[in-house]
Amino acid sequence: MKRLLSVITICMALGGCSTAQTDSFLGSLANFNRGLAAVDTTLASINSTLYANCTSMVTVASAINDIASQCSKASPYTSVANTVINNYCQSSQLDTNGGIAASVGVTASSVSAAKNTLAANKRACAS
Repeated sequence: MKRLLSVITICMALGGCSTAQTDSFLGSLANFNRGLAAVDTTLASINSTLYANCTSMVTVASAINDIASQCSKASPYTSVANTVINNYCQSSQLDTNGGIAASVGVTASSVSAAKNTLAANKRACAS
């Protein structure tokens, strides 16, 4: 219902605009869409490159985790970073279509996994 009301409001607002104002608005929307497409393409390229290097990133993250030791002050956070890297590297859609939508999805699942890992590490090292 809110969406319908928003569409009606926009239509009414545009109905009161001159042709030049409407053309300007449409031009702005086209520019926004081009910018969004450029960001999507760039993210897809970055994600593909990062994904291609996942084996190295996981190896380095694991080594840092091992160096920090299990209950050092840094270890809960190095473990979280390791979890985020592992989560990213298990998201194969980033290799083929890692644009905005895929990046947001992987980020959301990484945040959730990171919070769980941090909480578990803090509990394990509290005793």
